[in-house]
Amino acid sequence: EINRSAGLGPVSVSEDTFLVIGKALDAARMSHGAFDPTIGPLVKAWDIGGDNPRRPPQEEIDNLLPLVGYERVVLDAEHSTVELLDAGMVIDLGGIAKGYAADEVAEVLASFGVEKAIINLGGNVLVMGTRVDGSPWRIGVQNPEAERGGHVMIIGLEDKALVTSGPYERYLELDGIVYHHILDTGTGYPVETDLTSASIITGDSFIADALSTSVYSLGLEKGMALINSLEGVEAVIIDKEHHLYLSRGLQDGTLSYTISDQQFTLAAP
Repeated sequence: EINRSAGLGPVSVSEDTFLVIGKALDAARMSHGAFDPTIGPLVKAWDIGGDNPRRPPQEEIDNLLPLVGYERVVLDAEHSTVELLDAGMVIDLGGIAKGYAADEVAEVLASFGVEKAIINLGGNVLVMGTRVDGSPWRIGVQNPEAERGGHVMIIGLEDKALVTSGPYERYLELDGIVYHHILDTGTGYPVETDLTSASIITGDSFIADALSTSVYSLGLEKGMALINSLEGVEAVIIDKEHHLYLSRGLQDGTLSYTISDQQFTLAAP
């Protein structure tokens, strides 16, 4: 309804919808637009992972880029409304909704007295408590070049989320060129980077989801600088040369980890 009403005025929404869009805009500001929930027009045009994936003509991309801009989403907390200022704008919450869902699942489980659990929504893992013996859950960081379940390293986690973004699961191949689904909000094309994945570890799956996309889009230097500026947030970034880059907390031993695939080596960020 928000998207249908773009350019026509505010739309009343549920508390949940208002919350998710608000968090998405927070992530957009934090990442200076590397993550942007108004990327919707470009996501629809490419449709990577959808029924009709395609490479849009340059003219179409040029026409859609002006519709991307989180600054033109207006939230009114008093009336619980959301407004897209320009006709044709589209909000897409694919980069944050799964993280929200994981946190909600954890709340439901906790309300029934569950204290220990793994919630796995595919790329989004949230652990509650510890294992039965009191030791941390052992969660693998996906090897971007392997089948689902192949891991690069194993991290010990307790009451934490681990969320990974990368280009390896949804992509379009045309004329020998691979176009992945994480789009650059500045160019309208898939992000060009040497990174193969970015994993975020924090207590909040909600924000971890958006941050993983942000860090992948920002690249190693800016992405790691963002993570190191945030309290209680850690990251593992992997590049095409099989290098592993760890945020300060992981380097300092805040979380225990073991490298499980010897093709991959630690590198200084």
